[in-house]
Amino acid sequence: MEPRKTSKANLENKRSLFFQTGIVIALAAVSFRMPVRFELQ
Repeated sequence: MEPRKTSKANLENKRSLFFQTGIVIALAAVSFRMPVRFELQ
């Protein structure tokens, strides 16, 4: 049997979107943590 994959189920073409979203979330988390860390010291 051949695997039945539709173009909607294929996330390979949205790979860059997921990567950019992850980078934005990571940078936002770091930027929100930095001021708190410097205020405590």
